[in-house]
Amino acid sequence: MVLLQRSYAVGYFGIAYAGVQVIDPITSVLAGAILLGEPLPTSPSTAVPALLAAALTVGGTITLGRLAPDQSRPTPEVSIPVPHPSSAASDRS
Repeated sequence: MVLLQRSYAVGYFGIAYAGVQVIDPITSVLAGAILLGEPLPTSPSTAVPALLAAALTVGGTITLGRLAPDQSRPTPEVSIPVPHPSSAASDRS
């Protein structure tokens, strides 16, 4: 929660939230295996697709995080040149 609140304050909430959504299931599986003794998938038919899906999810989240615009810096304002009246009209008088 502290990470999410801090990232919201600086403008990176989407990236931090996506990171939490990726890390949360991984942490849950590891906590179940380590603390509760639940078995991890050992069969290649279940372990390989799970690992590929996890790698794809992590890679996609990292890619999206790198492509996200930097919200901490203000966007530079583009100045539009204002047309000035022609000086030739003032020269005629």
